[in-house]
Amino acid sequence: MRRAKSLTLLSKDVVDYLVDIKKLTQSDVAAVLDVDKSFISRVRSGEREFSPNQMARLAEHLGVPLGVMLIEITEPKKPVSVERRELLDLCARVMSIADAAREEVAVDQRKRVART
Repeated sequence: MRRAKSLTLLSKDVVDYLVDIKKLTQSDVAAVLDVDKSFISRVRSGEREFSPNQMARLAEHLGVPLGVMLIEITEPKKPVSVERRELLDLCARVMSIADAAREEVAVDQRKRVART
């Protein structure tokens, strides 16, 4: 449960960063993720959260590794070493792979249920 709350707060911080610092509109963010603008509003209010894969897509849209984007959001005044950037980028890729694997398992389970 603690991780979910952290991810919810981080998701809110991501939207705030994209809108307030990077000057994207909520509609821009929604278009990048191919979701409804109301989803972005719910993320910003803390009702919903981004998946790690969605966060990675937003970072890709900005042209930076996910780890770097997250550092800019959580520690905006601290310089980021190359080693830390590489480590955080690797962590982001692992999170994205895990997210994709969970989705595949969910799809397989839905197919099995549909066949029965």
